[in-house]
Amino acid sequence: YTIDGCIDWLTGTAPDKMFFPLWKEVGAIQNNEFVYFDEYHRYTDTDGNTLIFYLDPKKLKEELMRHSPEDEKAIDELCGLLKLFKGFKPPVFKAVELMNFFDKLKLMPQMMRDGKIYKAYFKYGKISMADFADKFKSKIIRDMLRTTWGDGDMPMPLFLGTMAWCSNKTAGYPIGGSLKLSRDIEKRYLSLGGIVNYNKRVEKILIKDGKAIGIQLSDGSKLYADIIISASDIHSVIYNMLDGKCITSKQKEWFDNMPTFNPYIQVSFGINRNMDAQPHLIYQRLKDPIIIANEPTSYMIIHNYAFDKTLADEGKTSFAVRFFSKFEYWNELYKDKNKYNDVKAKLAHEVIDRLEQLYPGIADQIEVYDIATPATYVRYTNIYRGATMGFLPTKENFNQNLEKTIPGLENFYLIGQWLTPGGGLPNALKSARDAVQIICKIDKIKFKTQTPN
Repeated sequence: YTIDGCIDWLTGTAPDKMFFPLWKEVGAIQNNEFVYFDEYHRYTDTDGNTLIFYLDPKKLKEELMRHSPEDEKAIDELCGLLKLFKGFKPPVFKAVELMNFFDKLKLMPQMMRDGKIYKAYFKYGKISMADFADKFKSKIIRDMLRTTWGDGDMPMPLFLGTMAWCSNKTAGYPIGGSLKLSRDIEKRYLSLGGIVNYNKRVEKILIKDGKAIGIQLSDGSKLYADIIISASDIHSVIYNMLDGKCITSKQKEWFDNMPTFNPYIQVSFGINRNMDAQPHLIYQRLKDPIIIANEPTSYMIIHNYAFDKTLADEGKTSFAVRFFSKFEYWNELYKDKNKYNDVKAKLAHEVIDRLEQLYPGIADQIEVYDIATPATYVRYTNIYRGATMGFLPTKENFNQNLEKTIPGLENFYLIGQWLTPGGGLPNALKSARDAVQIICKIDKIKFKTQTPN
């Protein structure tokens, strides 16, 4: 069994004017097969009522009206926005830092053509999912909108854009999961002469006369370079690798005050059972909450990977259940390994009991299980507070970004998902491409890309 703790969908998996060409440049698309779904997920309440969030706005309207005809006005607004955002294609090809007056002028025809989209983008950027959910009288619709995307804090346009791209079949799941995608990108990098040093932890950024000149590894060895680009956890870079000496006021403000994504626990299973007939994603409300981190957890997120036959042998299924949890609890518990393992095992059996209620007989068909907690994500990736997607997007930080450079430190660049609230792979990809554009501009080299076959 292969367990995937990363990709649920990847934006830019089919030809469009956004991320597709960028993914091709790094070799992520050419040798991959992608799965596209007709429904984003299913939401089931404690009474067993199930709401299907169809990606087609017309089918979604029919489904929502079936549940709550008295919410027709709010349903029309939601489905109208989803239909409108199917045409949303923000420019991604040039770094914003390099855009001059003429570059912005070139965008005017698109802005004018898509005027309704951009008007809605900025209007609804001030409205959270929870705010919008309050327009509905139906409890199941309200709860679904509140719990599915960032616990209700997420600004509407991020949800609308994602659902629209999934509906357009330009955001799909790569068969083979995140491991195959990573290997494809690695293959492209190696083909260009790149070298990867695995199992080497960076401890310090080496600085001389206000310039980054290299890195020091945990084994004491040093590597020198003309330019240092960090795709690491930014909190670790700023406060540890740079000793907190180069932090900007904006970075400090964000880390002091901006919320991060709640980390999650993933309980993964290898099941000797064909689950092809079951939905790929369910948000399941629990009649009897599970106590996790000393707090009641009222729903579980069920991922059924039966559609990816590379993750399990024929007739078997890779399966995962996720819960949002508290970082502090697991970080402290991890210090006592025996207690930590006991708590994980107890949780696994609690989850198995709940799955048995939903899929009778499944308890005896589970061959393996594995539990990843927020402490696991920190151990593997050193990610700040186990926040797998970085800063939580809110109405207050909507459309904001951290800078890729640090004043007073030359030859050093920050990239990755921590630069943009909401994180994600496309933002990480674009930040890296943008950084190279900036470097080329400074070095007076024309920025060029090549797309492998």
